[in-house]
Amino acid sequence: MLEPQAGLVWKAARLSLKSCPAPPEDFTELRWASFLFGTACQNCGCKANHDLRDWRLLRRVCPACRRRRLVDERLVTERRFPGVSKDILKYVPWTGDSGWDWRPSQSRECYWDEDIIRIAAQRKKIQDPQARKTWEDDYAGRVEKRNELVKVYTKWKLEMVGVRRNQESKDREKRLKAFKERFVAAGYAQHDVDKSLHPWTEGIYSGTPNVTNAVWTRVRPKLEPKVQAQVNFRLAEELRPTLDQRMKILEDVYTAYLDTLRPSERLYCPPVDFLRPIPAVLKLLEADKGTNITAKNFQPLKRHFKKYIADHQGKVRMSLKTEETTRQVTYTGDPFDLARFVYRRSPAPRRKCRTPFAWADPEDLILVGWSMIGTHATQERKQLQLRDGVWIPIPAGFDLNFSASPVSAKLIELAGLDPKTTTVAEMDACDPRFVFTQFLTEAGYPVLTWRTAVSSCRSTHSPAYI
Repeated sequence: MLEPQAGLVWKAARLSLKSCPAPPEDFTELRWASFLFGTACQNCGCKANHDLRDWRLLRRVCPACRRRRLVDERLVTERRFPGVSKDILKYVPWTGDSGWDWRPSQSRECYWDEDIIRIAAQRKKIQDPQARKTWEDDYAGRVEKRNELVKVYTKWKLEMVGVRRNQESKDREKRLKAFKERFVAAGYAQHDVDKSLHPWTEGIYSGTPNVTNAVWTRVRPKLEPKVQAQVNFRLAEELRPTLDQRMKILEDVYTAYLDTLRPSERLYCPPVDFLRPIPAVLKLLEADKGTNITAKNFQPLKRHFKKYIADHQGKVRMSLKTEETTRQVTYTGDPFDLARFVYRRSPAPRRKCRTPFAWADPEDLILVGWSMIGTHATQERKQLQLRDGVWIPIPAGFDLNFSASPVSAKLIELAGLDPKTTTVAEMDACDPRFVFTQFLTEAGYPVLTWRTAVSSCRSTHSPAYI
């Protein structure tokens, strides 16, 4: 195919393409095909994920080579090009994209350095004035014609982009249809497959439209979790009315259990939502819709409620201790006893604002000591992924408040105590007062307790006004 006599084959291939322009007179069909459909830079050989073709230079050139090889018309001097006069530029192809700007320059013409040297050498060989005049007219006409053909080439390029995108879309739809048929054959319902897979799904967006057994084996592990998640979501939605009724029954059983506890114990018990992920509870909640679940079915769980509550409180304490260790917060003793550690309720994931605590209640932001954390009740919930496609609401957790904790430590120091060892009980017993100078009222500056001062200074992250 590289032999000269194969030119007719290359021409037939070009004519088979929609409105593909003919090659310039100094291009063979093979060279023209290489320019149109090659992907590598013709100067350095590097490949790029964008079009490198320059329709004025008729070269594929990467930005680095443009900056290195293109010459601005002002730089065509005797020093850089010995023996070359500047009038040679009338016969040299030029481009407006120098590679130094993100957009082509419309005011300057740049020339490929080799073209300047090559065309200048050709003109120098012609000694006869008449022959030189004919040569100059011919090359000037070539440059002018090439500039006119740029519109033709650009139009064809846009048409080819449209053809390629249309073909990619068809291939994507064919690939999607093939995968859907495979999953239906594997036992999944058609409506679950239709809702979980679409042309933009990873694994379908790109690839061969012919889904062979090898392609199916390779891509199925990527797509099947999406289909299974849709199945799980549909089943959960179908069960939701029944599950809500069962949760109401469980809440009544849980409330009856709490009524048997002392008030001081009841305050530390979390809301009923915390029971939902527990396997024994989940087995009853998600039983088949035809199964009649009553309070009697939940009664055997009452003897485990004490353990479930203790485990939940232990997880909360451990998660906060782990967070302190991760943030490299050093402490001695139980961190929940120390006054310098201030906690807050975790932000709910459904909040879309940039500052999730912008409208949070102050009592959600300043929690000092386990007595406040363990007894803190809030309507906020976070989402727990039960399985792929199924999320359930559970009580929001707690985080270390890293803006208020340094403020608390500074206030403890101002009170004349050691922040590293002072407990919440010691700080409450000391009961220091702090003058808040940020606001001035008719009665003077506000005088705040320790906890109120922490809450007032949290926005500035420092007790600068104390």
